[in-house]
Amino acid sequence: MPYRKSFLDAARVTNPEICILMLGTNDSKPYNWNAVKYEETLERWISELRRFPSSPTIYLMAPPAAFHVEGKPVVYMIRDDIIREEIYPIVKRQAQMCNTGFVDLYAATEGHPELFVDGVHPNKQGNQEIARQIYAVIKESYLQ
Repeated sequence: MPYRKSFLDAARVTNPEICILMLGTNDSKPYNWNAVKYEETLERWISELRRFPSSPTIYLMAPPAAFHVEGKPVVYMIRDDIIREEIYPIVKRQAQMCNTGFVDLYAATEGHPELFVDGVHPNKQGNQEIARQIYAVIKESYLQ
């Protein structure tokens, strides 16, 4: 799994009110993908975030869609089918089971390859759309 505990340690120091967690795009690579380990890791990270002194509100994000560019395979061995059919349902289920917020970046980006530089990394327009999605969910649930 492509995670480092140091990320959690660095986040803890900031004493955040809100934590937005997105794991999954790099997990979709064939040499990384393990559905059971992925779900366990996601659940463990949620649990770790909940133990922060600040007791942050947690939002899980479903990763964006990934696209073929110019007929070539998706770059970096990212697998959109794994994101769509396995990662997305796990993230959604964990958000429900762990009572976190949920930002559906997959639905927001599906069918919009123009939002990505290389089919995986968002361009300026893609980043703006992702920010809009995050803001809309936080505004609805946290800022009310």
